[in-house]
Amino acid sequence: MSFQDNSGDIILDAVLTNLGRRLLARGDGSFKVTRFALGDDEVNHGLYNTAASAATRDLKILQTPVFEASTNEATALRYRIISLEGKNNLLYLPVSRLNTKPKNTTKFGGFPFADSSLNDGTANQYVVLANQLAVDRYTGEKVSGDKAIPDGFIDGVNAKRSSGFQFIVEQGFDSLLDDVTKVIDPDLVEDQYIVQMDDRILKLASPSGQPFTESFIDTDNIASYVLPKVKNNQNTGFYVDGTKNADQANLGSITGPSSDQLRFSVYAASAVQNKSKLYSTIGVTRSGFFTKVNPTEDAETIDTVVRLTGNKTGMTLDIPVRVVRKSN
Repeated sequence: MSFQDNSGDIILDAVLTNLGRRLLARGDGSFKVTRFALGDDEVNHGLYNTAASAATRDLKILQTPVFEASTNEATALRYRIISLEGKNNLLYLPVSRLNTKPKNTTKFGGFPFADSSLNDGTANQYVVLANQLAVDRYTGEKVSGDKAIPDGFIDGVNAKRSSGFQFIVEQGFDSLLDDVTKVIDPDLVEDQYIVQMDDRILKLASPSGQPFTESFIDTDNIASYVLPKVKNNQNTGFYVDGTKNADQANLGSITGPSSDQLRFSVYAASAVQNKSKLYSTIGVTRSGFFTKVNPTEDAETIDTVVRLTGNKTGMTLDIPVRVVRKSN
C-alpha cells in the first residue's frame, strides 16, 4: 500500500479486484463492471476547520494524500462510503458489535472471549480447538472436576460440533437517546454480511451445523462467504430477530434499539487439524497451554482474524481467533 499526492487536482484511481481480474481474464466478452465501492479510509474528518473561511474549511482534508487503490478485496476499503438518499435527519448510524457478554437463556445472551488465564495470557480472543486431542484436554478422562469446554473455546473438529459455539453479532444504535423499542429504518439494517477468513485455517458453519460453501477464494487464500438474509414468513438461516422490548433494555451489547442478529460458527480446516507446516511458518508453539489437564503440555497455535463486512452499510468487524492443536 502506498500514498498518492493529492495536493493538486483530484485523483481518481480505480482498479479491478482480484476477482474482477479473474473474470476479465476469461476473455469471452462476458465481463461487465456491475458494482463498485468508494471509501475514505485515509481521511481524518477532524481536520475540518469550522473557524476558517467557507472556501478553506475542508482544505486540509482535500490535500490529504490518498491510498493507492488495492486489488486485494480482503484489505481494500475498510470504511466504505454509503449513500442514504432522502435521509438528511440522521443523528448517527447503526453499528455492528460482537456480543461477548456472559451466556444466558434469552436471545441476548452472549459468547464471551476465552479467559486469558486459559489462553496463555492472551485476552480478547476466541480459541478454536482443532483436533480431538485438544478437545480431550478439557473433556477427556484425564480431566478432573468440570469436564466442559470453557467459555470462549470452540470445539472446531467439525461443523456440527462447532455449531454449539456461535459468534453473535448484533446491530443497532449504540445510544441511549432512543427508546430501545424503536424500529430501525430497513435501509439501515444490514441484511447481507460478507465473512472472510483464511481458507487454510478456518471454515464456516451454519447455525444448523452444516459446512457452508464459500462464494470464492482469492489468490491470498482468503475465502469469502456471502450470508444473505433468507425470508420465509420469518427470518431464517444465519439471522435472528434481535429487536427489544422495554424489559430487555439492558441486555445484549447494543445499548439502544437493535435489529437483526447474525449467528455463525467456525471450525478448523483439515490442514490445521493434522500436522501442518503452517504451524511452523505462521504459528507459535506455546508451552504449558493445557493447564486444565497438565501444565507442562505444549500446544501448536495460529492466530488469525475473521472479518465481517456489511454489503449494504459497509460496516466492518474483526473477530480475533486462535487455532490450537495438540500434537500426538
